[in-house]
Amino acid sequence: MVFPFPFRLRLGVVAGAGMLNAMALQAQITHLVFTSGSQHFTDGQTSIGSGTYNAAVLGQTAPFDAIIGSDAGASGPDFDASWTMTYGTPPTVLAATLKIGLWDFDANASGNQVKLFSAAGVDLTSNLSTLVEAAGGADKQYRVFTITLPSSTFSTLETGSPSFQFTLQGPGLGVLGETTYNGAGMDFAQLDLTVVPEPSVTVSLGAVSGIFLVWLHRRKRKASF
Repeated sequence: MVFPFPFRLRLGVVAGAGMLNAMALQAQITHLVFTSGSQHFTDGQTSIGSGTYNAAVLGQTAPFDAIIGSDAGASGPDFDASWTMTYGTPPTVLAATLKIGLWDFDANASGNQVKLFSAAGVDLTSNLSTLVEAAGGADKQYRVFTITLPSSTFSTLETGSPSFQFTLQGPGLGVLGETTYNGAGMDFAQLDLTVVPEPSVTVSLGAVSGIFLVWLHRRKRKASF
């Protein structure tokens, strides 16, 4: 005689299988890290001369290979950099941060030095400006900033080729005080993506849960004879 599979037990099995599926999915969540350029100085390091900076970044890809703009020049210009990070199509993005190394940005001067910052098509000028102004920045100082990217950037990040734009503005700082323009250097940018598995992996996890359900059901039926 075969007794029907109890409803309460079925619920328990479903819950158990769902927990296994969630645990397996959680185990698959990981980080993908992509870096352009490399960090050459210590966060907070001061008195880094322009010659020292240019020698350190020589040979890297633009815009991470040289000082951009000039504090002292009669016509500047201000620091203005754009770049694209190409890495293929990643899995679904759950969270993202961008880290940049910035030299001689002069946030100790009056006003706000960040004129524009956009990431993956989203304007985040105020986000970066808040970080930069809070950190301060003496003449020839180097700082590393980490910007949390909002969910509005995720769809573009998932294309595998997001673009970034970063522009500073005067006043800068020179040996005689504030200057009209604000040159600076950026030696690296690092994109850190928290991702979930590709759909095929999720389907496989669901299949494992289904097999688990069938196995428990058959075991119960055998025990009922």
